Amino acid sequence: MIHVALHIDQRRADPGALTWILRGDLVGASADTLIETWDQVGPDVSTLTLEFGAVTALDSGGVAVLVRLLQGLRIRRCALSFSGLRAHQADVLHLVGFARYAAFQTVRESLPTGADPARPTGQAGLQGLGRGPEEGLRIAALGPLVVTRGGQELRAAGVARRLPRRLLGYLLLQGGYATTRDALGRALWPEAERDVARTNLRTALHSLRRAIDGCAAPRRSTISGEDDTLRLLPAVVDWFDLPAFHGSLRAAARLLRDGSVAGAAERYAAAVRLYRGDLFLDDPDFEPFAGPRQEARRGLTLAQRRLALAAFEDGDLDATLQWLDRSLVADPCQEDAACWLIRLYAATGRQGEARRAYRRLCVALAQELDSRPAAETERVFAEIASERAPRLAQLASELREQA
Repeated sequence: MIHVALHIDQRRADPGALTWILRGDLVGASADTLIETWDQVGPDVSTLTLEFGAVTALDSGGVAVLVRLLQGLRIRRCALSFSGLRAHQADVLHLVGFARYAAFQTVRESLPTGADPARPTGQAGLQGLGRGPEEGLRIAALGPLVVTRGGQELRAAGVARRLPRRLLGYLLLQGGYATTRDALGRALWPEAERDVARTNLRTALHSLRRAIDGCAAPRRSTISGEDDTLRLLPAVVDWFDLPAFHGSLRAAARLLRDGSVAGAAERYAAAVRLYRGDLFLDDPDFEPFAGPRQEARRGLTLAQRRLALAAFEDGDLDATLQWLDRSLVADPCQEDAACWLIRLYAATGRQGEARRAYRRLCVALAQELDSRPAAETERVFAEIASERAPRLAQLASELREQA
């Protein structure tokens, strides 16, 4: 799916009141337009209304940018309100706390006049097919796969079995949750002939549809098949933890660039809370999951290292050590993080813990990379072994660079 860029039409009723009519997709890839536009607004604006009537998508990245916008508005004492919200959009904004600071005006959701409910027509049609929030899918894939609908976990065989689970996971990792039947066939059965793969795909799709729709061929299936394309309809996925995780990391990075260290730490902590384990933990051998799994793991270790630095800057050494230790559990071969941990242990008089951390690093490097610690790490450990513990003041600048 190609997202439509966000467009903002401005309308002023008087010098102090500004309305932005938003058109297109309010998603991570385009939502920064909001901040860029706000930066160009003069200080005379005292009220801002966001008209959502033409917004066709809202994801975690879009919500994160709305949070940033709200922070900027509050600094300038500018009141915020939303109008034209669909019910599911209002629910998302209520969930993240906007109701405390902004007025909401919602509209009843309905399909476009004359639309065929079984066949979406373009991006607006896809959004019109969205089920009510109580019926939407909530998907947690960071860790064992958990799929819920209407508050109930789907334990049917179609989600629990390996092939339907891989089919669902593969769709979730594609742009727009869509791919071709042949691509799915090659991913799931790389050694099979095309006709055999297509037959197998029909069986797996049948099981998955029964699991998430309640029947094999509902009038409006969560998974549509048009021509050669299979699509998990984005409008029925209320929440998916992987984009929420990456959205929190992006929001944290932007807040850090803007100088909001505390705000960035909150977003990094939110990302860490979402991470229950490696992506699709119950299916470690499916090759298409490997790349996104490594990317998520790198994001986790980055968040933990930044949280370690934030704790260090606050003078909370216990929290610093805990975050570093958690980072090394996720990736024990991070030699620079291990070196940081070793030096902090030594600087706080815990030479025994420093030696154990060094031994764990040696074992991890030998088992996973068939290598030894670098010369610099060896030098640091030799200094510690000779009781020449580093001073905390000397560590600060190095830790900032490593984080």
